[in-house]
Amino acid sequence: MARIVGGWSETFLADDIQSICNEVKPKVEEKTGKKHGIFRALKYKVMALCGGTHYLIMVYVGFDNYFQIHVFQDIEGRSEVENVQEGLHRYDPIIMH
Repeated sequence: MARIVGGWSETFLADDIQSICNEVKPKVEEKTGKKHGIFRALKYKVMALCGGTHYLIMVYVGFDNYFQIHVFQDIEGRSEVENVQEGLHRYDPIIMH
């Protein structure tokens, strides 16, 4: 995964990002007030800054429903959910809102 300092990367397939999604799933469920049996990362963008890394991740949550989650991971490896956008589709672009 190439990290672009100060700007968003191109879109990558999410083969290596599922562990972050697994970590933040409870936080996303808390923010949305919904439990999700499926929570699979599909694609993402990344932006590295001096204090940590931002991820925009498209997540499949079942029944043709997708979320875009914005996760910040600090240099210590702690992850926080900054934003959750619901009601998206598989081919929607990953963009910062």
